[in-house]
Amino acid sequence: MQTTASAGFPVRLSTLAFWVAACAVGFAFYARLTPRLQPEFRVLGMVYNLVMALAMGTTLTGLAALQRRNAQGDLLAFTAPGHWLLALGGAAVFIDVLFATVLPSGDLSRGSEAYWLIFSVAHAPFLDALTHQATTWGLGMVAAAVFLYLAWNSLSWLWRGVFASFILGAAIFPITATTALLGGSTAQIAWCHRLPHLYAGLMLAWLILLLVTAALSHRRQPGDIFHWLGVVACVVVAAMQLATYKAFF
Repeated sequence: MQTTASAGFPVRLSTLAFWVAACAVGFAFYARLTPRLQPEFRVLGMVYNLVMALAMGTTLTGLAALQRRNAQGDLLAFTAPGHWLLALGGAAVFIDVLFATVLPSGDLSRGSEAYWLIFSVAHAPFLDALTHQATTWGLGMVAAAVFLYLAWNSLSWLWRGVFASFILGAAIFPITATTALLGGSTAQIAWCHRLPHLYAGLMLAWLILLLVTAALSHRRQPGDIFHWLGVVACVVVAAMQLATYKAFF
């Protein structure tokens, strides 16, 4: 078995080409979902698509490179917290693509309704939003739980708290959505109105926890490039979500 060091990250032409292609596919994906936005939201839409596409491309590239090293016998692959953040990001990409482009889900099968759904639903509540959010966040919760189990022995208690808090936060969405579905139309509309505020609050709390944990852990274990790719990608996505919330509300 060959053991290699993960501290370096030689930028190969193939890696750079993969990153460019992944970012381009990500931008095309978000552009495909983009509905006809009102003038005041068009610039935000372009920025949102670009930032999310870059985060998607970076996540997939980092995850692919890390998996290649793992296949080559790198014993340090998937041992740092950021490695598992990349895995979590990859799972999120898969779930988003699956539900936005493949699986039919009522009105959401048209695709564009999934764009900014978690924010726009407060202004235009509809039933499919509940089933969509319950299912996607439920799958995200399961993915995070699996990764936490696999990474448990390699994580400090602080990083275990980051993943556990994500799991608990994600669990709130399917639980409250299911409760609203069983509560009738009044409960469903009320849930749609509260959803973006709940989402923004949980996202902000998780972002702060992530930043504090990364800063405290850096003193004891600096981490390799893949670790920081995972951390930065999560920070960028969270910040973009909060900026979008601010634009809506």
